[in-house]
Amino acid sequence: MPDFWARFADPAPNEGDFSLKLGISDNASTEHFWCGEIEGNAKAATCVISNEPVNVHTVSYGERVAVDPEIISDWLYYRDGKIVGGETIRVLLPRLEKKEAAAMRALLAEP
Repeated sequence: MPDFWARFADPAPNEGDFSLKLGISDNASTEHFWCGEIEGNAKAATCVISNEPVNVHTVSYGERVAVDPEIISDWLYYRDGKIVGGETIRVLLPRLEKKEAAAMRALLAEP
């Protein structure tokens, strides 16, 4: 996370579209949401929920939420059009159809 926040605070001209993945819980389960439009820093930040809830309905698509560092499950940003970070995406690659996995691999920067 320190590297993410350092890049977020001072991105190079070829870096942008910073996102965090938050594991948000309700009384029954936890769901992981990608969040964009980050404002703030490592000590205090907010971001906007970027996908529709499926199981957890304590947040909604487009809602701005506070970032609790304890629930960050992933992060990513783009450098030269390639995804830096996004470890949870990389884990899912073997589960995707061949074409979809190849398209996603083409978007990923080398780790």
